[in-house]
Amino acid sequence: MKILSLIILVIALQGCQKKTVLVSSMPPAPKMQEIADPAPDTKGYYVFAGDSPVAMIQVPKSVIVYFDFDSYAIRRDQERKLEEIVNVPGKRIICTGHTCEIGTEEYNLALGENRANEIKLWLYSHGVQNQVVVNSKGEFEPVSGEHEKNRRVEIVIE
Repeated sequence: MKILSLIILVIALQGCQKKTVLVSSMPPAPKMQEIADPAPDTKGYYVFAGDSPVAMIQVPKSVIVYFDFDSYAIRRDQERKLEEIVNVPGKRIICTGHTCEIGTEEYNLALGENRANEIKLWLYSHGVQNQVVVNSKGEFEPVSGEHEKNRRVEIVIE
């Protein structure tokens, strides 16, 4: 009886084995070639299908995303800016987090880094394949006396 129970248990467990599911990799990024003279403050690219250019896109060289006080959650009204750079080819994207001067230096450096990391995660989750570098300036490089303008991540596309 014990042997029969053991055989039934082994058969049941074999039926519950994990199945391997192959996930196809993402399709390759479209072939692009940089335009020599794009509009000011933009990068321009020709998008190719095979050997023929099928479109021209121009994207900003840099983007500033603003945040609410004491938060590193990306605001909905700022996501549009990120959507503009999702398909930008380049060697790397640099995200530098900034804060206003409210709070300690240590806290603000950490908050700036959290903001930049949140942008990095958003970009990767939306298919960006570039290298994304994150750093923080905390409160040390304000652009304005207005707190709201200092709560930001500056994104530079190289």
